[in-house]
Amino acid sequence: MILIGLLSSCFDDADCISTTTDVLSISFRKYETNEVDTVEIVGITLAGADSVFNPKDTTTFIILPLDPNVSSISMSFSFETVQHELQLDYTTTPRLISPDCGVELLYDNLTINNYDFDSVAVKTRSLNEEIIPHLVIYQ
Repeated sequence: MILIGLLSSCFDDADCISTTTDVLSISFRKYETNEVDTVEIVGITLAGADSVFNPKDTTTFIILPLDPNVSSISMSFSFETVQHELQLDYTTTPRLISPDCGVELLYDNLTINNYDFDSVAVKTRSLNEEIIPHLVIYQ
């Protein structure tokens, strides 16, 4: 009986650690060789957002926020000499962590809807706490 009391006391404090993220990570690779590609981004615009992300940046990897209130996002990538479009679909599902911690959103079923890059690949359909490339853009 004492053992049961000790075990139940372990659950008195809520474990409020979330294992999800609301950011999408994208890496760039060369289409012909699959090598990491360094791109010069003038800016990235997300449909519905009033901000330009990564303005005038040279990078191999970007991280963009996802909107939990929609199930699709359109992105416009502006490079020095060209502009590309990418549209993704995803789902958000609320999950109760605990009564004390509240709800977290799971981002899942990441799907490419439309793009005009050479190629785009989904590396993982679920966004989790690891900031790994969820998508790879080949050009």
